Amino acid sequence: MDLHSARWIYHDDRFTVTIRVETSLDAPVCRLSVDVERGGPLELLISHNVVLGTNEYDAEGRVILDAARTRVELRPAPDELLSRRYPEATFFIVSPDAAQIETIGGDGLLYSDGADRGGAFVVVKTKPVSHFSLVLTGNVLSARRAEELATVNSRRQAHRGPDPDTDPRHETGGSWSEVWRGVTLGGGTGRFADDLARLNDVLRWYLHDAMVHYTTPHGLEQSSGAAWGLRDVCQGPVELLVATRHLGAVRDLLGIVYAHQDQQTGDWPQWFMVDRYREVRATDSHADIVYWPIKALCDYAEATGDLSILDEQVAYTDDRTKTVTAEMETIFAHTERQIAKIERECIPGTGLPVFAGGDWEDSLQPVDPAMARRLVSAWTVELAYQTLDRYATVCDRAGKGAMADRLARLCARMRSDFHRYLVPDGVVTGLADFGPDGIEYFLHPRDRKTGVAYRLLPMTRGMISGLFSVEQARRHFAQIERHLSFPDGVRLMDRPMEYHGGTSRYFKRAESAANFGREIGLQYVHAHIRYIEAMATIGRPDEAFRGLLAVCPIRLDLDVPSALPRQSNAFFSSSDAAFLDRGQASRQFGRIKTGRVGVKGGWRVYSSGPGIYINQLISNVIGVRTYFDDVLLDPVLPR
Repeated sequence: MDLHSARWIYHDDRFTVTIRVETSLDAPVCRLSVDVERGGPLELLISHNVVLGTNEYDAEGRVILDAARTRVELRPAPDELLSRRYPEATFFIVSPDAAQIETIGGDGLLYSDGADRGGAFVVVKTKPVSHFSLVLTGNVLSARRAEELATVNSRRQAHRGPDPDTDPRHETGGSWSEVWRGVTLGGGTGRFADDLARLNDVLRWYLHDAMVHYTTPHGLEQSSGAAWGLRDVCQGPVELLVATRHLGAVRDLLGIVYAHQDQQTGDWPQWFMVDRYREVRATDSHADIVYWPIKALCDYAEATGDLSILDEQVAYTDDRTKTVTAEMETIFAHTERQIAKIERECIPGTGLPVFAGGDWEDSLQPVDPAMARRLVSAWTVELAYQTLDRYATVCDRAGKGAMADRLARLCARMRSDFHRYLVPDGVVTGLADFGPDGIEYFLHPRDRKTGVAYRLLPMTRGMISGLFSVEQARRHFAQIERHLSFPDGVRLMDRPMEYHGGTSRYFKRAESAANFGREIGLQYVHAHIRYIEAMATIGRPDEAFRGLLAVCPIRLDLDVPSALPRQSNAFFSSSDAAFLDRGQASRQFGRIKTGRVGVKGGWRVYSSGPGIYINQLISNVIGVRTYFDDVLLDPVLPR
């Protein structure tokens, strides 16, 4: 496998068959080629499971078998969302080896009696062949262009690219090297040199996965949807593009993000779609969502020194109609609406933003909506403080002194209230409930309801944000090492919440999800990568480097002996302990720490994690980054 192709070799005592699939980097073309290298020629049955609706089997679509030109034309059904947004969308299955086709039909060709069962399949049956190829192509904007692509690819001989086993240029050539700017990791001796080689390889694969997440946000285990999660796109893609110095693309991304800001509320939906689907969006959002566009804006300004972006004119989205507004304002004016919303949404008498819809950890949705309005997430406060403090610097440099002063006052109040209310007994709380009878702490040693005493996110963000003193950072590092560090990385909490057969008492998904994986399984790789950032921030090079390797799937067994086999060239979003159910997980959770329970990879590819990982590796561990007009060389590497 390489970054845009894959090869399978089937070999036994009778046959050797090699199958290749290759996508083009220059056109919407996917090629399949089959070579019978021993034991042929063979007849082939090639089946295609056709999806022409939003989900499999939703709609049949139009499948036109053109026997005269030996090709298949595919179009979505007229009432499908794709047809309504892209009425010209047309796809083709064609072959440069059309003379070798015996027949094309439906799923009947897969059965001995030849009778169609109405399955969503297009099947190609060949004559006895030693070589055969098919091409899938099309265009969503122009049926005419789709026709042209079909014609060209039915005449062209199937491309047989360089062999990834013998041609060292295959993986690193062309467009991909332009994306990663030719970055190569090397050096050191012994095990350290081997570890750098692993990171050098995973850098390519994670860059590939990050670009998939940025351009077409589908994952291998989440193949529908394709919306931009607001906090996702402001993290993974932005940090990837900053680390690899594709800064013009960051400016473009910011324009898209700010054009989706609700004009009336100043907030964003949790997720939204782009292009002609832009009005398809979430109806609500968590309380941390409003901070991420400012975070991305600061990433861009600090990396480029380009403060003119604050004066760029951008439209809004009308919260009622979900359409683009005719009115345009500067991005700075957009941020004024954000700041006003942030100031409105605080616990009365404090500078602490309310939990409201939630924070980054989606599993912690309160059962009681009234409680959500009383809760404060220490992590959200830290994120708010860090983001607004950075933006104050940007505004000051841009000559917007009034806003810089306003933000400085807001940050000072947040800092004071954070230390006053959210660090009882010297340990940062996960959540604080500002109820009528006083403050009650959740996910903290004082918590007597959930059974959870330590939460990772406010500990690492306290370090990253600068809200912790040096002594507080040292103390919380010790808490992470003692309570949250496991062989396969750090966990979100020191233990899972109790499971009561699906009944929730305090937090919905954390207590009711039957599957023990992803956030529920507590080792969510995105949060582990932020732990790496925290370790680099406080100058812990050994922990930062080990953290990189603990979630590097290439030779993962070297660092995580309990890791079960998993795909080694794809980002996995979580490390899930191999328990049978939530009950067993609760009883035997401590066995994960001893390595007596195997851990398996979670969802692949779909995550902002790969982009954040690359940023940590380049910007914080290797330590090459820019800050306005300065180039910083600040490695945090083992000696």
